[in-house]
Amino acid sequence: MTISFNEQKFVASYGMSSPNGKSGSAIEFRSEDSEYRVYVPNKGNKDSFTQNVNGDQFLIHLKQDHIRGGAKDDHATSEMIFDASGVPIATNQTVSIEEGGAYQIPEWVPAAADVTEELIGLIAAPESMATSIAVATAAAVLTDAACWAANKTLSYLDRLTDDGGTLNFTAVVCHDMVRAQAALDL
Repeated sequence: MTISFNEQKFVASYGMSSPNGKSGSAIEFRSEDSEYRVYVPNKGNKDSFTQNVNGDQFLIHLKQDHIRGGAKDDHATSEMIFDASGVPIATNQTVSIEEGGAYQIPEWVPAAADVTEELIGLIAAPESMATSIAVATAAAVLTDAACWAANKTLSYLDRLTDDGGTLNFTAVVCHDMVRAQAALDL
């Protein structure tokens, strides 16, 4: 008996007629209050694929994401191996939770801005009778304060927007696997 993966059946299980994300290679959907993405096997993403194994087994490898918006996405990969009659004989899931939180302005940004501001102040010092040095120093302090405030605000907003999607992600991963199995043509 030959097993194959039915892409249309897989996509239809999400209530869609074609993939809607990542240039047509993924399905983006909501579960509860969160957004997720599953890459359609063999549809333009090398991390989501199917293949025959040993002539009598079939492998489905899925790549999945929890889309977190203003923070780093969580990621998962799932593998399922089926025997010739479509019965699962092995499964494996790897989930990577990105606890980095909200995006932050890196430390090198205000440091580079400070150096630039100080250089401009020094270059203009002879013509401004050193006033430009004081202005450049004040600008550097304001740049540092603005970056610090932005990072604090982004972290605070990230905590307010945590919608439980990370906790729900494992269940979504398992549900995606069930949909993939249901899309097998035996």
